[in-house]
Amino acid sequence: MMLQHVSAQPDLTPLPAPDRPAVARALAKNPAERFRTCVEFLHALIIAESAPVPTSPSSVLPSAGASRFPNLTQPAPNTYTPLNNPPPQHHSGQTHFGGADKTMPRPQSGSGAFPYPSAPPGSNHGQYTGDRTARVGVTPSLTIPALITPRKPPGLVTPGGPSAPASGTSGAPTPPMTTTPGPRARPQLIEPDPEILDLIALTPGAPKAGGSRWPLQLPRIWPVMPVAWLNGIGGHPFDHPPTGDLAQAITRAACPDGSIPPGSGEPVRFADGTWASLFPSRQISGVARVKLDVARERWGFEVTQPDPSTFLLRRAAQSGSGILSRWSGKKPAGLEIVIQLPTTGSLMGGVELTGRLYGTPSPEFAKEADLALPQMLSDIRKLLQNVEDRRRDIRLPASFPISLYPVHGDGTVLAPLPGKCRNVSFSGVCCVVSGPVDAAHVFVAFEGVPVAAGWAILTRLSRANPDSEGHLIAGRFRVDL
Repeated sequence: MMLQHVSAQPDLTPLPAPDRPAVARALAKNPAERFRTCVEFLHALIIAESAPVPTSPSSVLPSAGASRFPNLTQPAPNTYTPLNNPPPQHHSGQTHFGGADKTMPRPQSGSGAFPYPSAPPGSNHGQYTGDRTARVGVTPSLTIPALITPRKPPGLVTPGGPSAPASGTSGAPTPPMTTTPGPRARPQLIEPDPEILDLIALTPGAPKAGGSRWPLQLPRIWPVMPVAWLNGIGGHPFDHPPTGDLAQAITRAACPDGSIPPGSGEPVRFADGTWASLFPSRQISGVARVKLDVARERWGFEVTQPDPSTFLLRRAAQSGSGILSRWSGKKPAGLEIVIQLPTTGSLMGGVELTGRLYGTPSPEFAKEADLALPQMLSDIRKLLQNVEDRRRDIRLPASFPISLYPVHGDGTVLAPLPGKCRNVSFSGVCCVVSGPVDAAHVFVAFEGVPVAAGWAILTRLSRANPDSEGHLIAGRFRVDL
């Protein structure tokens, strides 16, 4: 089929009949006729699988601009459609499916089951009716639309017992239908749709034992969620949910002027005058000490080593004498560069360089130091960087306060862990938190970034190691979902 799609129209006859319209639209030659997203294609297949086979040629899939979700304002029918007789005649001018479902009758209103979804208003698509909502989530009062294939309505047939014929049928018994409870469904990872956002309502959850709200149960997992929901606080709207642009805005917040450096390891200047550089390396402490002698001789540094993975390079200045002065009779002042080597031994890790002033140097010295620090950091990076940086996105040093909300695959959210950001990029984050993270995914809330206030980004963890300040956590943003 893939080879046919290159040069001709694919043959869809081997596919099941209900799936052909959706697949044909996905393989359309004109890009404007295709589905906008994979989620939209998935929903079209779900609706096609759960729908009876249409008998009218006018029963087609919804257009690209049509709704992908059920009509939640249309009431459910009060009676079941007979299993053997044709459906009742409608005179509304709309085309209906000609055959009734042979396996599942339509549930009554208020039965608690999931009726079939309805087609978009104004289309000629066969009509479904029903109120399709599921009450699951943080609290019993949480209501959220269900976007899965409808379940068979319970209570229609006594398991193992005889089935009474439906009203108006010829008397043929309905095949017995048994139901067995299955495992709890995993939350779907989908993009929020504006058509259902107004229907989501949260109320404050009841505190658990000890006064804690956690663990919480989310009905769905989105790439970006309000922090209020993760804290079990209701009433927070889901207006204009951010997407991948939020990750870019957070990365740009790491630079005071919003500009990203052209290459990896390039020095970045922060608003307080501090310079920073971040690059990968396999450098070990003993070899780094020997290489730093070159920088010491060139720039006149005094090199000390507070701990095995940290070097401190200082250059003193005399007030009013410029950057070339080495001695001062007043309070110590000058510039310093802190080098933080990776704690992974011979394995590759990130080297962090931070250059700043200490004490109260003269304005002349501060001006000359601001010009010299980026060149100093570049020289030190050339000495210590011994591997090529092949990462797709540039990592920028950052010190935002953050909170991590561990989340499990079934939608359970644990209590947040406070932490501090180490570096950030368009695709991920590295941070230090107070304790271990018992989950493969977390929601990261950047409290220190105004543009991200109130939102948390779903992140898949790729590294979790003990650190001198706590636990070092690194992961990739899942804004692609």
